[in-house]
Amino acid sequence: MQAIAEAAEEVKDLLWDDLMIGNINLPNPVRIVAAVIALPLWLLALSMRADLDVFLACNDNAHQALTEMHKEESEIRLEAMKSMLNDSTKITDLKRTIANRADRMDVYAVEFRKLTLRLDIEKDLLRMGDPRISLFQIPQSVCITVGEHQSCGQLETVRDIVADTILDNRSLGFDTTLASVALADGESQRALGLYKEAYTRYRYAYQLAVRSR
Repeated sequence: MQAIAEAAEEVKDLLWDDLMIGNINLPNPVRIVAAVIALPLWLLALSMRADLDVFLACNDNAHQALTEMHKEESEIRLEAMKSMLNDSTKITDLKRTIANRADRMDVYAVEFRKLTLRLDIEKDLLRMGDPRISLFQIPQSVCITVGEHQSCGQLETVRDIVADTILDNRSLGFDTTLASVALADGESQRALGLYKEAYTRYRYAYQLAVRSR
């Protein structure tokens, strides 16, 4: 806006001051119009400059206030941390809290592994045909070591899952007679050391249980 006002002022300065008409000396009307245009533009530019100065001053004050506020908050947190570090009771409580949370995380991890294993077993029990997971059809007393990792059989876990599934469906009013017979047959096979046959009967019992009516 200031640039426009300056341009109008320059145009005014380029114009002749007066016009000679015969022997009469008259003011140049174009110069008067340029002056009329330049004056309000100068006033508007000055007003906008004043507003800008006020805005910048307020912005600086707000930034300073915000900086001081964050500085005070940081000092408060620092003092609280120093107080805690100098208090043996609070340190002990903090260590206890961390230990308790670590214990809970361990419990959650164990439960998650159990749930994942159960889902994998139930998925395999629903499978049709002969393919099966080897660890699911051997007893827990048989372990396989690969490097530093050791995995043991899960046949007893399979048996427990099948028994739970039969019990759950029976409690809901479904007929699980055939499933119970197949489970008992699987138990007989397992007692004889016929683990693959036992797993086959467990799988059949599970499928009968989930399809019972």
